[in-house]
Amino acid sequence: EWIEVESVDHQVFECITDGLVKGRFLNLLYRSIKGSESRREVAPQRLINYQGRWYLLAYCQLRNSDRLFHISRISRAEITKRRIPPDFASDSDIIEQSFGIFRGQEVCYAEILFTDTAAELVRHQYWHKDQRVKEVKGGVRLSLPVSDYREITMKILQYGAMAKVIGPPELKQKVREEVLLMGEMYRRPVDKVPGG
Repeated sequence: EWIEVESVDHQVFECITDGLVKGRFLNLLYRSIKGSESRREVAPQRLINYQGRWYLLAYCQLRNSDRLFHISRISRAEITKRRIPPDFASDSDIIEQSFGIFRGQEVCYAEILFTDTAAELVRHQYWHKDQRVKEVKGGVRLSLPVSDYREITMKILQYGAMAKVIGPPELKQKVREEVLLMGEMYRRPVDKVPGG
C-alpha cells in the first residue's frame, strides 16, 4: 500500500550515503518548504525513512546545530575532502525525544481525548515510545511528548470530531484555528474555491 511517498534524486542519495560511509562533510543545496534555497555544509549522522519520506540527520555548520534535511528538497550534494572528526558528538537521539519528524526547542506533553471508533483505533496504536493511553469514560486519553505542533495537529484532524485536545493550551488553540479556517473554506460557494 502506498502512502505519500516522495521521490529523491538518486545521485543526491548516493552522495549522502557515501558521505555517511566515508565520514566526510557534505555541501548541500537545500530548498526550504517555502522555496528559498540555501547552501549548507553538514556533517551527516544518519538516514531516516519516516512514512515514505527520506530525511538526513546532520550537524549543520550554518545553524550550528543538528538538523533534519528532507532529502527530496536537496537539489545538489557533494562530498568534501573534510573528514568528520572521530570524536564529533551529535545528538542523534533528537528523533526519539518527541512525536513526529518535526522538531522544536521545548518538549511538552500533548493530551488528546479520543471517542467512538477513534478510541478503539488509538487504543491499539503505537505513536511514540513514551506515550500513555488511559481508559476514560467515553473513550481513551492519549498523552505523548511533542516538540512541534504541526504533525500532531494533522494527526488530530484526521479523527475529526472524535478527537479533542485536552492540552496544552497552545495546541488546543492551533487545532481550533485550523478547524475555523477549514470551516470558512467550506462555507464559500463551490465556484469561488481557489484553484477549483
